[in-house]
Amino acid sequence: MRAFLALTLPDDIRRSLAVLQQELAHSGADIKWVEPQNLHVTLKFLGEVTDEQRRAVERLLGEAARGETAFTPYHGGRPARQGGEEWRGRPEGSFQRPRPLGRGTGFTLGLDRVGAFPSIASPRVVWVGLGEGKERAVRIAERIEESCGSLGLPKEDRSFAAHVTLGRVRTPRRQAELARALRECAWRAPAPWPVTALTLYQSVLSSRGPNYTVLAEVPLTR
Repeated sequence: MRAFLALTLPDDIRRSLAVLQQELAHSGADIKWVEPQNLHVTLKFLGEVTDEQRRAVERLLGEAARGETAFTPYHGGRPARQGGEEWRGRPEGSFQRPRPLGRGTGFTLGLDRVGAFPSIASPRVVWVGLGEGKERAVRIAERIEESCGSLGLPKEDRSFAAHVTLGRVRTPRRQAELARALRECAWRAPAPWPVTALTLYQSVLSSRGPNYTVLAEVPLTR
């Protein structure tokens, strides 16, 4: 199954972002917009995972949420076997020292400005960046990235860029108009909201686009 780790957005935040999508759509650019119900902040795209890897990731999420600590399993100086087999039982000395992510509580997250990758002048992915709480989200994503490597999951070769993807540009049609719309956008970010959980999603691709299903949701608050 295809899976990813994310921060879920409240319904009112998704509605606000849907308004922004509609505003930018007036540019006439050829964009495949993310369905509002699918908008989220990706922490780690896992790709294809086995059931064993999924269970290991769920356990990792549990450790991360209880004190927001990411553990890297090892056995005899070597990484744990693929699938996180060495997680079972937690024998004495079977984990490296924990890497703290924070205080083990929820935090406040806010949105910032609209932008595009690789640039507004040549947009391929339209996004909204994070504002308040961005550093905390980045720290969580980085620690998850470190720990997922021990489960045999691919490592990202780029640094984590905290954002919400709004849409992907399919062709250069009316690219200049889209760039102008991004620069002159009148949208204002809604008020920050409390983040209280980490979520593991399954992604099933279809002709209409991806469908997301929650596999696990681990509270950040104790």
